[in-house]
Parts: sequence; structure tokens; C-alpha cells
Amino acid sequence: MCSLTAGTRSLYLHWPYCEAICHYCDFNKFKAPKRGDGDGKTPGSDVLALEEAMIRTVSKYFAEERTVPHSVFWGGGTPSLARPSFIKKIHNLFTLPGTAEVTLEVNPSPSAIRSLEAFKDSGVTRLSIGVQSFSSSNLRSLGRIHTPEVAISTIEAAKKSFGPNNVSIDLMYGLPGQSLDHWDYEIDLALKTNVGHLSVYELTFKPNTRFEKLLRAGKLTRGPTEQFYFHASKKIQEHGYSHYEVSNYALPGCEGKHNMHHWQGGEYFGVGPGAISRCTFNGTLGILTPYMNPKEWIRSVESCGHGTFSFHPLSVEEQISYVLETTMRARQGLCLSMFGKRFGKRFVDILLNSSQLRDVIDCGYIQFYNSVDYRQNEQETVCATSATLSCTYCSQETHCTRCVPTAAGMALAEPLAAFLYQSLG
Repeated sequence: MCSLTAGTRSLYLHWPYCEAICHYCDFNKFKAPKRGDGDGKTPGSDVLALEEAMIRTVSKYFAEERTVPHSVFWGGGTPSLARPSFIKKIHNLFTLPGTAEVTLEVNPSPSAIRSLEAFKDSGVTRLSIGVQSFSSSNLRSLGRIHTPEVAISTIEAAKKSFGPNNVSIDLMYGLPGQSLDHWDYEIDLALKTNVGHLSVYELTFKPNTRFEKLLRAGKLTRGPTEQFYFHASKKIQEHGYSHYEVSNYALPGCEGKHNMHHWQGGEYFGVGPGAISRCTFNGTLGILTPYMNPKEWIRSVESCGHGTFSFHPLSVEEQISYVLETTMRARQGLCLSMFGKRFGKRFVDILLNSSQLRDVIDCGYIQFYNSVDYRQNEQETVCATSATLSCTYCSQETHCTRCVPTAAGMALAEPLAAFLYQSLG
């Protein structure tokens, strides 16, 4: 297996439908089709066909092969538009350990609030709520259709149903016209919710989004956002959260297990239109690319038993590049013991003796720790949590050496990884 957590594979399920298309979103999403019989409750034929195709795919790759996912994540689109009864059917296709994390992305809405208990009954254990902003004007600018009041009501209902430690909320910074003072106010409101997890994302202007078109037309401007990022990092950590990944903060024990699996190079299997997989098949690690359009994906499942149209085997060089990029996103960093076992000790020796590693350490982008050093210095660098104090891959060893990115290093994960990759020749 090429998963760095050997033998494990997480499951990502993509529900592509949305009530409205946000102005910044470049995910694979489609306007939700009309309901079936005009009663507003019965799913239409398109939705029923998608449900059946997703059930068939999960059954084939997990139930029939008796594979147990490491974790489950429902993304989109807006997966909280999916029927809880359908979600339960998917979860009944495999048996998860009692501690497994099953996350559902939720858009704030009265209908989502009404469905929370049904989602919990379906096997969901954790909610990620797409608040984005507590400002009415910002929400309108983003193309969001909820209000700040509905966002707060959804958070409070989620805390009641799932417990505050099993709730995460998303916020965005760098919005058009947003000042640092207003961003500080948004952070304050988020912290007052007392949820276990915060995801804080920079607004990016992706191709083929409304915001990107407005930017090209000169109707929007984009200013520097570094100050927003570092302000959030400092303030949120002061309230007991660890900045454990470039965009994510958690109270102790509330880190997202599914995404940590990804950021440490773990394998994942995607089900649904546009859900890419990074998995080992027939002994080869590669990328499975699916059809994006729901109707094309469904037709492929019906005719071929899967919704993918290509498989790209990953070379060793591509695997190393990927591992460097993902591990530089998170405070757990790169475990050199794991890296050496996976790719060969010579690569570790080259990296440790490289001028590139010395340069990024001198610039304050990476800290170099063994297990003892890391534990002694952890409180000086980032709030201590179970995720950052122990290494996922060599917890049984007495000596673990890691390259750990700082907050500045995590913000530059992609170019930082590319710079380190150069040292490997």
C-alpha cells in the first residue's frame, strides 16, 4: 500500500447539488433539481438516480471488498440537502469503528436545523457548518442565502444535537471591502460560539466564478491578506485553540481526523460526480478522475460499475512532491522516519544535508525537532494538542525527527514544498 497510514483509506462522498451558486465557489456544483411530485418532499428522478449510483459504488468498493474506511466526509455542493435516509443507507454498507469520524457539511438553514437529529441517527458524528461570515452585507456579497441569525441558530442547534466539540464552523477573510477591525469582530463572534473547531479560509478568486469575472472586469479589487491570516492565528490561539493546519484551528482533541489523514498523505476514495480518488489499485498508487456532470457520472456507474474515466499512476517523484506539500500544511509536519520507510533513507539523508532545509529553517518557515525537543518547545510555538504532541506514524518509537512548519511556513506550503523538493534532485 502506498498510503502513509498503510492499509487505510478514507471515504469522501460528494453531493453536487446546491440551492444557490455562491459567487466564489469553484467546486463541482449544480443547481438542485426540482422535487418530484410537487409536494416539495419527494426527490426527483435525477436525485433518485444519483442516490442509487452512489449506493452501488460504495457497495462495490467497501461492502463487497469488506473494506472499512478510516473516516467519512460528506462534501459538496450542499450535502445537507441529501436525505438522511439515503445517508443512512450508505453508512449501513460498512461497519465503522466506534471512534470513527463521520463529517457532514451543512449550510445554515431552517431545513438543516430540522434535519439535525435525523442526520445524527444516520451515523453522522460531526458537522462542518458553512457560516463564512456573520455580516449580512458580506453574506450578500458572497452570494450566500442565509442570514447571520440563521447561522447562529444553526450553530446552537448543532451544538445541542452533536455537542460543541463535534461542531466546526467555516469563516472567510479577504472579502471585498473587509477591514482588519471587522475581521477581528468576525473572529470574536466565532469564538463566542464555543465550538471545538474553526476553519478559516482566505477568499480566492478562482477561474469561472462570478468573483473572478468581476476581478478581471475591474469591478473588484484584491488587497494583501497576510495581516488577516496572522491576526487570526494569534487571536484564535490565545483562546486555547491550536493552529494545527494552515486553515484550521481546534480545541484539544477536536482536530479533524479525516483531513489530517489527507494532510499526512493518506489514501482516499471519492464517490460522486467530481470526487477524485487517490488510491492504490492492483498495487499501483494513482489518481482516479471521475466524470464531473452528475448525469454522465450516473451513466458511467450504470454501464461500467464506476464513475471514473481515467487512472493516472503516480511516479515516485509525484508521490514525494505530494507528501511534502500536504505535510507542510500541518503542524504535525513531516516525520522523517515515515518518509525514509516509504521512499528510502537516502532521500532523508539528502534532505537533512541540503542547503534548502537550512535556508527555510533560518528564514523561520520550518522548525526541526526530535521527539524530546518537540515536546519541550511545543508550548512556545503552538498550543499543545494530542494531534501535535504525538507522531501518527512512529508513536511507538523513542526517537522521532520531524520537519515542522511554522504558521508562516504553513501559509507557504506549496512553494515551500517545491523548494524542499529541489534538494532531492
